Amino acid sequence: MFILFCIVSSMNSLDLSSYFQAGTPNIAGGVALTTAIDYLMNLGMENIHKHEKEIVNYAINSLSNIFNAIKHTLKHKQYSLG
Repeated sequence: MFILFCIVSSMNSLDLSSYFQAGTPNIAGGVALTTAIDYLMNLGMENIHKHEKEIVNYAINSLSNIFNAIKHTLKHKQYSLG
């Protein structure tokens, strides 16, 4: 089947910036990011930092007990954290 002719009664055009954007916006990513930030803020950034320090100290001490293990860390553990 072929289209022989087409009559356009109305036409809507997009503005130029919307025309060149590929795909759909990452709405789910934005919602997930908002939820993740809310979760972290409810935990408290100080609590997260404290827990991170404990994990890094545990890892460094555990790896130090392994025979012939070479650790490449900074002299002070406090500078090994973010």
